Amino acid sequence: MSVSPHFSSGLLSLESFVQIVDETPHDISVAAAQRMMPNLIGHVNEAHEAFQIAETIIQEINDKLDNERQILWYRRKTQMAAFAKLKKI
Repeated sequence: MSVSPHFSSGLLSLESFVQIVDETPHDISVAAAQRMMPNLIGHVNEAHEAFQIAETIIQEINDKLDNERQILWYRRKTQMAAFAKLKKI
């Protein structure tokens, strides 16, 4: 599982959005702006989807690490208890 391709995809979509906005003349007509909206919204939606996928992967990674940490904590606790019993003998 890798997060970076999804972050890259999201950032590229946002970069495309900004580039379109930067290259648009300030005196653009309402009709022209309306024609641009689907493309701009598409870039924002693509970025949102990519960041959602990245967030899901990060949550999965964190859950896995948390489970591993709990397993290690339990093993250590069990080993310490066994060691304490051996010390008493």
